[in-house]
Amino acid sequence: QTLTELGASGHAVGERGAHALGELLARADCSLRKLSLGDANFGDAGVLALLDGLAGSPAASLEELDLEFKGLSAACAAPLGQLARALPSLRRLTLARNALGDAAAAALGGGVAASAAPLAHLDVSACDLGEAALASLGAAARGGALGALRTLRASRNASIGGGGERAAAALRFLLEALPSLASLWLE
Repeated sequence: QTLTELGASGHAVGERGAHALGELLARADCSLRKLSLGDANFGDAGVLALLDGLAGSPAASLEELDLEFKGLSAACAAPLGQLARALPSLRRLTLARNALGDAAAAALGGGVAASAAPLAHLDVSACDLGEAALASLGAAARGGALGALRTLRASRNASIGGGGERAAAALRFLLEALPSLASLWLE
């Protein structure tokens, strides 16, 4: 029997463990499709270790990555973009409840744009995003990325949900750039 899902969310996973998981994902014989790991202390260092373990392997077959509430910060923006590029089969990415900010959305959009990942579901709820994040995701979509995106969860981001003319314009730009979007959450 082959392991296809690993759920270790809420458990401490150090840098060595994250690196080892990255190496496992990079193996051609790895059949892991869904990964949820770490607790609120996983942080930017955990993402960097996971990325280092992957070491740019095109063999990674991971389709779902759950990094919700892992203590990620804006400093993790570029590595998140690199991680998106390193996972060519990624279809679902959950980054909710991390203090990423608008820079992370721009880096993530750029990372997805440079990858072959058919990302269909993105959850960036409660990530301290504003209208600049919507504009960045819209620009990435206009550039050919996120064409497969069907679900975008961006709830509990006060600068988006608070409205305002700039937020409305950024939202309109994003929606025009994502014709395949079927579900948008802005609660």
